[in-house]
Amino acid sequence: MTLATMTEKNTVATKLRELLNHSYCPYSKFKVACIVIDNEGNNFAGVNVENGSFGLTVCAERVAIANMISQGKTKISEIYLAW
Repeated sequence: MTLATMTEKNTVATKLRELLNHSYCPYSKFKVACIVIDNEGNNFAGVNVENGSFGLTVCAERVAIANMISQGKTKISEIYLAW
């Protein structure tokens, strides 16, 4: 397992800020973005998605992990969040 270098972390931070624009949070107005990095260095993004039925709301971490799993990856190395 290799932790991201400072340059990679700056790139991740920039991407997280961009992802915040895709968050759907008309009720709380609290935007959250997540990037999950697997053990091979692949990045998987997610944002929070709110719903009028609170139980259908999903957090950014779940969306990013579901994105990773749907692409056949299962080993998480790092998780980054922005809000």
